[in-house]
Amino acid sequence: MPTQHCLHTWVSGSAAELEQQLLSYLDDGELCYVLELRNGCLVGAMGSEYDEGLGHGWLHGPHAVAEQWDEIAAGLFARLRSALPPTIWPITAASGWCA
Repeated sequence: MPTQHCLHTWVSGSAAELEQQLLSYLDDGELCYVLELRNGCLVGAMGSEYDEGLGHGWLHGPHAVAEQWDEIAAGLFARLRSALPPTIWPITAASGWCA
């Protein structure tokens, strides 16, 4: 589970600009997201931009329902690590390193 979480918010841009930025990462194959669904409802999400050449990722989230944040965040982080290329480490949160 990450020891810190990302507060990455893109405050200066519009929703359309954020959408275009994320789509460009997806087009470049440099974005990975995992979701947690329970009873058909989205309860959490976590993702990472990454650069295989640098072997580095930048965390988005975790975003999870408050009542189960620790449990959901831990599961999302484990699934994200396994979904990313194995060379991606470290993963940096906006506020520090994740371990």
